[in-house]
Amino acid sequence: MANATFSVPCPAGVWTPLAAGVAYATVQLQKTSVGNVQAAIATTEPAPASTEFVLLSEILATFTLAAGDVLWCMPLGAADAMVRGIGTGV
Repeated sequence: MANATFSVPCPAGVWTPLAAGVAYATVQLQKTSVGNVQAAIATTEPAPASTEFVLLSEILATFTLAAGDVLWCMPLGAADAMVRGIGTGV
């Protein structure tokens, strides 16, 4: 897949898939909404109470994905969030 920019709404209380390693070798993410947003790389949806995540900021964070990886996001708290990304194709 080619390089791409994208925006993904992340509803509160659920993990939302953002990008898959079969399509992107690297992804840069930033949150575009108020509040904390967690991001995790996993082959399947993380557990709701998982502590294996990083917090996104307004500064782009770079994630390297393997073929079986999926990059997920979930807001912390009750508000929905928006995440913007740049994916570099495989």
